[in-house]
Amino acid sequence: MRRSTNDPKRRLRQHNGEIALGAKKTESKRPWEMILFVYGFTNHTAALQFEWSWQNPSKTRRLHLTSDDEFRENDDRLSTSLRAISKMLRDKFWSRWPLHLHIMVPLKLITLQKRINASTILDVTNLPKKIRITHGKVEEFSDYHKGSIRKCVRNEYSKYLNHTKMKLFCDLCLENINLDDHKNYLNCLNMECNMSSHLTCLAKKFTKSEALEMATLQNPYDELDEEILPIGGKCSSCQIILSWGDLIQAMMIREKYVQNDLVINENFSL
Repeated sequence: MRRSTNDPKRRLRQHNGEIALGAKKTESKRPWEMILFVYGFTNHTAALQFEWSWQNPSKTRRLHLTSDDEFRENDDRLSTSLRAISKMLRDKFWSRWPLHLHIMVPLKLITLQKRINASTILDVTNLPKKIRITHGKVEEFSDYHKGSIRKCVRNEYSKYLNHTKMKLFCDLCLENINLDDHKNYLNCLNMECNMSSHLTCLAKKFTKSEALEMATLQNPYDELDEEILPIGGKCSSCQIILSWGDLIQAMMIREKYVQNDLVINENFSL
């Protein structure tokens, strides 16, 4: 089954009939086991777009399939799912998204029809390096995810308190930053670094740096070659590598917890 959810553990319990609201079509083949999931979508619409393409790999226009490459209807579903996710995560469109792949069942332990090993269909070593890959049970993932959110809240809230003591300026354009317009600026993820910049300034810096790295004597840098969505880049102050997805997640967490005064309410130890 390929479905979107913000709580994988709860969704699995629903499909196995342990709690209500499971899909009707999952009743006949219980118990179900979750092998992997993809997360890191910027919003619910993006998750649904990805879900539809994963469910309909032969219909989506994003994969640009050739006649030799098309997904056949008589393929077993697990093979199709793994081949589809492998191709999707390597596609230029989705590979620029800040996606993470979490694997709960080692693929080398799964044998598909025709005695094909699942790890040969979804070879994680061939996925783009910017796709973050983690392994472990869903409970371990939940603990890891909660821990990363707590760390992010501490970092963003601490910097917010420091910023309220003085005017905040963009490290790149040197213009003033409106501290209460959380969607307008980003902070370095390094707790020891004080870099802050407008979201648009940092995005421009990252996309330009990427285009310059790709430029050659035969194909010199052209602003029109810059991508719209950044992948990441170096902090202009401390020089650590920053993932664009992590920066946006931190900004959204800051907006949720700081703007709505949830830091104290949810007992985050700062």
